[in-house]
Amino acid sequence: MSLDTRVVGLPRAGNNESYQHARRQWNLVDDQNLVYKFLNEFDMSMNLLEEKHGWLNAVMGFAAERYHEEDKTISFERAGLVFCFNFHPSKSHTDYMVGLNQAGEYRIVLDSDWSEFGGHNRRERGVTCHTYKEGHVGKRCHMKTYLPCRTAVVFERVGTSANMEDLVLERQEPVNNESQEARTFVPSSKPAPGTTKTCQRLRTMSEMNEDIPAHFL
Repeated sequence: MSLDTRVVGLPRAGNNESYQHARRQWNLVDDQNLVYKFLNEFDMSMNLLEEKHGWLNAVMGFAAERYHEEDKTISFERAGLVFCFNFHPSKSHTDYMVGLNQAGEYRIVLDSDWSEFGGHNRRERGVTCHTYKEGHVGKRCHMKTYLPCRTAVVFERVGTSANMEDLVLERQEPVNNESQEARTFVPSSKPAPGTTKTCQRLRTMSEMNEDIPAHFL
């Protein structure tokens, strides 16, 4: 979208750099005959998503190559989200591979091609992407997605992948049989049948590894 400075009255050589007619026209977003309402909706959705995940304060971590000059694409990960951009004016990418380190199922949480943003709904918002075992661009796995031309999309991990086991294995505590068998001996107060109190006492002392007095030996 080009900006005509003569319409909005920005300072320029033609009006002697005057600010007389330079003003913010907030009414433009309310005019349903203009496309500014789409920009306003996208801006609101983007800010709400950032408020939820906080990617502006998160450390950058690239999920795939930083950019691909021929395809005009950029893919990266930040704050647990995966961002994919296709700036090509006419070339859309089917089954575009995005390298990832964390396996799982990813769903779209923001798409510039949604109809509420003035887009064409070329991506099914309910369809999720599952990672594959094969690595890509140095990452442990990858997912495939559709990247229409001149669009941007954001993915969020929502579960494990149906195509592979999760790469993050749960740590299992080893089972120690000895610890289960080592229990504190509680002597029985009831003598075994056919034994005297003295024999029962000697048996108890022996099981508890106590020293038996000499006069009993």
